[in-house]
Amino acid sequence: ETHTAITVGKAADRVSDGARAAEHVADDVIHAEAAAEAATAAAGGAGRGGTKLKPDPAAQGPHTTFKRDPQTGRVTGHAEWDAAGNPVKRTDVTGAAHRPVKTPHTHEYGPPNVNPATGKSYPGNEVRVRPATPDEIPR
Repeated sequence: ETHTAITVGKAADRVSDGARAAEHVADDVIHAEAAAEAATAAAGGAGRGGTKLKPDPAAQGPHTTFKRDPQTGRVTGHAEWDAAGNPVKRTDVTGAAHRPVKTPHTHEYGPPNVNPATGKSYPGNEVRVRPATPDEIPR
């Protein structure tokens, strides 16, 4: 009985030590992921939502924004925005197909939704995805 109790006690200690080690590893992973996201966001790169095209807050009027492959510098996508910063259309030059439409393809958006009480403008719904036209594909 004493031998069994010692063996069970040692096993419990090992499990406890293993759990503490796993907690430390998990903490290290969380901190590393947070640091990586902060660094890439600060550099304007990827991260959760970091690669999504966004309107340029300094732009006055309709404008276009681009995203580039960090290794090659080639344009991988671009979007057109209205004067209020709502999407008009977005072209994906690289990446996965969008249902049956192969890449490169263009997403078209409907007119913006406007709150009649406040006048605030919100992006319109995506109305269709179609093959990109030659003038929408960067050279």
